[in-house]
Amino acid sequence: AAEITISDLDDEWLLVSLLADLTRMERVACRVTDSDGEFLLVDAADELPEWLEPDSAVGRTWVVEGEVAVVLHAPGGPLPLQKGLGLCSCSLNNAASREATSALRRRERSLKEGAQTCVLGRRQNIVVAMPSSAWRVFRRAPRLLGPAAAQA
Repeated sequence: AAEITISDLDDEWLLVSLLADLTRMERVACRVTDSDGEFLLVDAADELPEWLEPDSAVGRTWVVEGEVAVVLHAPGGPLPLQKGLGLCSCSLNNAASREATSALRRRERSLKEGAQTCVLGRRQNIVVAMPSSAWRVFRRAPRLLGPAAAQA
């Protein structure tokens, strides 16, 4: 598990977009929450069952195969991590998952358009080439990236 502090909503969605890209390339699933909880559910609210309340939504949203999966199996309370992980891939085709994925695609398009029209100096795109061993270290301990960049 990794934790990152982001204060900008665009940055939050950029992170989700990057994680979606990662799940397209690697056989992984990611859970992303913020201080409001399962924020990926907000755009799918019209497609959620009545029993799904903020307290029972914990563990039910996943980014897998480049899409958002909303696990609606096993109605009731929060899902334990392993159970949610086991059900996320087979949850991609329900209406809530499709709506949440559509919202992610809209956000991705908006981010790309914004990146093309933003004021120079406000945002930076950086491409980094590094040995795969360094990438594995940063992937396991992302908190090391800032100090390493400061040393460079």
